[in-house]
Amino acid sequence: MEETEKRPVKQWVFEMIHGGIRGNRAARIFSAIIIILILLSVASMILESYESIESRFHSVFFCLEAVTVAVFTLEYLAGLWTADLAYPDSKHPRLRFMGSFMAIIELLAVLPFYLSLILQDESFLDITEFFQLLRLLHVLKLGEYNKPLHTLGEVIRESLPQLVTVVLIGLFGMLVGATVLYKVEHPIQPEVFPNIVASFRVVLSEATRSGIGSSVPQTEVGRVCLVLMELMGIGIIAVPIGVIASGMNHHALTRHQEEQKEEEKKFCPWCGHSLEDHPGRE
Repeated sequence: MEETEKRPVKQWVFEMIHGGIRGNRAARIFSAIIIILILLSVASMILESYESIESRFHSVFFCLEAVTVAVFTLEYLAGLWTADLAYPDSKHPRLRFMGSFMAIIELLAVLPFYLSLILQDESFLDITEFFQLLRLLHVLKLGEYNKPLHTLGEVIRESLPQLVTVVLIGLFGMLVGATVLYKVEHPIQPEVFPNIVASFRVVLSEATRSGIGSSVPQTEVGRVCLVLMELMGIGIIAVPIGVIASGMNHHALTRHQEEQKEEEKKFCPWCGHSLEDHPGRE
């Protein structure tokens, strides 16, 4: 009997934290609060980098961070509580929730605040200040409330094997190029190309167009090798972009087809009249 009384409250909390901006009224209000807090958190982090502003409004920034962390902590605990509704087929829904990508992001985003409170020793101050950068992970939560960002996340997750394969092939090609560059340039420029690691750094610098300074190959083979590595660097960037763009188009087409099918169900396939006007018909 007690479980029956708690169930509606649990369902309401579940719908509120997972409903998004298209959910019920409580979900829309909650989503708006989350989005505002994320934007304020990022803005405060930027403003804190100005010493004059930080020293003047330190207490304001601290209170804002405390409120943000409190809200996100409650959201995490609510998600943990309603995990059985989010994963009804799982034997261990709470463990599955804790291992989900967004749950890990939420946890990493609030941990720095608690670490800064616990680790008060001066020797840990630099560490806790570094972990404060994890507050930027709040931005990733915006993907839950923005459909295109959410779709992009799904596409990247689905295309991850292809993307990893492209990157690994590109890195292997660069390693081969670095080895060739080392073999042909080391005898001429031993101080610039002392080992394969240094050659790989030159190749990576050229492939990313960040500049190689004085590390210019002197041999024709070295120059050709570097040009090929530059083209390979372009491919490493261009191919994943093409994969993601193709995935986005596929998702858009699939969504359009599903919406079209749902719309067609509202009309009789024989006479074309709306079924909503004749609810008794089948």
